Amino acid sequence: MSPASGPRREFAAIPQSGGRQEGSASPAWDRPSRSAGGTLYLCGAGNSEGVRLALNVEASARRFARIVLLDDDPTTHGRALLGVPVVGTFDLLSEADPTRDAMVNLVARTTAGRRRAGERMAASGLPFAPLVAPGVDVLGATFHDDVVVYAGATLGPETVLGPGCVVFMGAVGGHESTVGAGCVLASNAVLNARVVLEDGVYVGTNATVLPEIRVGAGATVGAGSVAMADVPAGVTVLGIPARAIGAPREGPAFDDPQESGGPASPARARPGSRASDPPDLGAPDLVAWQDRVSAAWTEVLGRAALPPDVPVFDLGADSLAALRVTEILARSGADVGAVDLFRHPTIRGLARHLAKTAEPVVPPRPGASPAPSPGVAARGPARPATTLDGPAGTGSPDADDLLDAVLEAFRRALGRADVYADSHFFDLGGDTSAAQTACELLRGPVGEPICFMQVVRRPTPREFADHLRGHLGHPPECVAQGVLRRLVRRAVTHGG
Repeated sequence: MSPASGPRREFAAIPQSGGRQEGSASPAWDRPSRSAGGTLYLCGAGNSEGVRLALNVEASARRFARIVLLDDDPTTHGRALLGVPVVGTFDLLSEADPTRDAMVNLVARTTAGRRRAGERMAASGLPFAPLVAPGVDVLGATFHDDVVVYAGATLGPETVLGPGCVVFMGAVGGHESTVGAGCVLASNAVLNARVVLEDGVYVGTNATVLPEIRVGAGATVGAGSVAMADVPAGVTVLGIPARAIGAPREGPAFDDPQESGGPASPARARPGSRASDPPDLGAPDLVAWQDRVSAAWTEVLGRAALPPDVPVFDLGADSLAALRVTEILARSGADVGAVDLFRHPTIRGLARHLAKTAEPVVPPRPGASPAPSPGVAARGPARPATTLDGPAGTGSPDADDLLDAVLEAFRRALGRADVYADSHFFDLGGDTSAAQTACELLRGPVGEPICFMQVVRRPTPREFADHLRGHLGHPPECVAQGVLRRLVRRAVTHGG
């Protein structure tokens, strides 16, 4: 148990008279362990969502006479956030009354910062109070007093949250999952059943960890990623399926990225990220790519200009921003993924990489036809579109023909001939971009759009062909559309 931890509470054992109704106080907050009339100290003035959560919980529980904010940044003192004043630094905790007052750690931008804040707060001797949004079902869950659980979160039965954990809006802790000390589940992150997060893990926005996966201490699952295998300690993984970026981090297990799930600082220190790198601006293509990369980053970050040799992740970028930049660069003809941005985190470094790997930047001639789509054309010559018709015009394709079509699409998308019926797409170097390419190549023969997530779920040609054969005429739903529908339903259920 960390120094900042409080007592564990298992709410399955707490009798509920009449049951809790939607919007009523959670048992974690409503225990009459202290006299009403004390002060609740919210530590960290940069989290308006946390302040709103505290106000909503107190409106139900009516446990404290007043709520105030503390922050060590003197520029925040005298201000108010949602009507809650910032009255001073963390040092004021030592003057509080531990029999009446309590404190909440609202620092959550990084797990490292949250850990440091929690240790400093614990030294004051004041008890932590949990913040669990009214309406969150905690029956059967176990957690400590210093956790923060936002509205719309889902905690399955037998979920265990360690001390100092934060579960943001819409995040899901699957049943029988174990979340170690100081972990953060960002908005809409999903832990499936029996997942184990060791201490100090950050699961980014919209990331998913599949059932029974273990994520090592201090690791990060980047925003939008899907962890399909165990993640070693200290590693940042990104993508679908999630793959490691850079070497494991060293030092405290809580040395983690920003709230959006971006990379940690050691991943930024890869070759090409040093300010001392030589300019190397001799090639015209390098100059052109640097202009494009700079324009993309300045647009996404909302900055007028950015230094070319400073890692963009030190300038406020995160993994979501990286994904937006890849989309912009793809429109310029770059075959680039988010992983490339983390491996080459400076504008000049990424431009150098693109100048070496991309097609030469040639201005289009007047009247020239548009360039072919990057990725598909680069992986093989175009072939006449064909369709798969079954025997006697039944519309049900022959199994062998469909398997041949999938094999051909996988081979072209991966750029290799050694792809067989039981070869694993991602073990052969595939990524989400290649999976999308394979689906685009299959759209002509199959006659229907295919979501690339179907390749993630069925990564061998045989599995993929069998699945397509059973669903032709009823195209499988895109996973992204399904997620969007679930989010809409959840928003309606929770009133907005």
